[in-house]
Amino acid sequence: MLSPPQGAAVANDDEIKVKEMKTHYEAVNSCQFCGDSDDEKILTASDDKTLAIWDPHTGLQLQGFSGHQKSVSSCHFIKITNRIASASWDKSLKLWNVETGKEMWSACHNGLLLSCHTSEDGRLAMAAGDDRTLNIWDINSGELVTCLKGHTNTVTCCRFGAEGNNYASSSMDRTARIWDSRMTRTKLTLRKHTNAVTSCCFTPNGRQLCTSSWDKNVLLWDIATGRYRLEGPMIFKGHEGNVSSCITSTDGSMIVSASFDESIIVWDTNTAREKLKLKGHEGWVIDCDLSTDGNWIVSSSKDKMIRLWNIEDVDEIAYMYAKRSENNLGLKIVLCENCGKQFAATAHGAGNLCVFCRLSQPSRSFARLD
Repeated sequence: MLSPPQGAAVANDDEIKVKEMKTHYEAVNSCQFCGDSDDEKILTASDDKTLAIWDPHTGLQLQGFSGHQKSVSSCHFIKITNRIASASWDKSLKLWNVETGKEMWSACHNGLLLSCHTSEDGRLAMAAGDDRTLNIWDINSGELVTCLKGHTNTVTCCRFGAEGNNYASSSMDRTARIWDSRMTRTKLTLRKHTNAVTSCCFTPNGRQLCTSSWDKNVLLWDIATGRYRLEGPMIFKGHEGNVSSCITSTDGSMIVSASFDESIIVWDTNTAREKLKLKGHEGWVIDCDLSTDGNWIVSSSKDKMIRLWNIEDVDEIAYMYAKRSENNLGLKIVLCENCGKQFAATAHGAGNLCVFCRLSQPSRSFARLD
């Protein structure tokens, strides 16, 4: 597992450690923690037509992959076979051998590709783009298995469910879809976003789907019970620009989202509240990923950089922000009567409970879309 990087720059005084790495000559469209065991490496894809694997401790490139003729929009590491799938604007899905850096096979689509993903068992690869379809390929042979049709505009993201029974996709037609892998047809169509849906991901238990959109919101859908039909999805509102990507933590307690407002937000899944906002990129943040232990975020941006953020003490960081604002905002530091931690409050604040304890109260209702 990753340890704090040597000589890491410190953002916002002592609140959080961040390491900045220049990895490509053009915008970095995709980033992912990867490796044979723990998340000890980072995989990236770029507008410079290449993919690369990096050592986050040294910032050095460990392996490069060249062969696409246009921007590489998406990449996914296949842990079980030590392979990489990549999707490109050149309309191709490619499979790569990590050890040699060589292309194993290439499959052609009818339009430019924006997303790719692989099944947990390493048997299937999926790609989607502006031909409005999701194509599923056999990883070993490179042969087309099936083509899913239903979206009415560009498909921006595609994902396999953890057990392979469901697929998910998001589209510029403002919907996300859940597909039945056995019947190869749409199971659910999720409509609440008011602009293009840019990204989607299943929660670890597969019971919920998280989506992000150009409407600046992140939504969490209870697809197991269909509860969203009555109450609507949970809404995570806080970005000031289009939201480009979202990912959930392994334990399901956090959602991390990236935005064109040049920020990354860490959300509490249970309360739909912002835990932390990370700033530092000097361009649109296009993608983000969360380490298996939930302690690290990697983000990629139009500024050609990736950033590695340590959020291990995320709850303490929130307090440190408040303390620094005490003199400027007329706040006072008090002790929470429930957890005993210090927090900032106004003279006329809501009682002696910190924000985290107030949000954890079971009587709290959540905001939702109409």
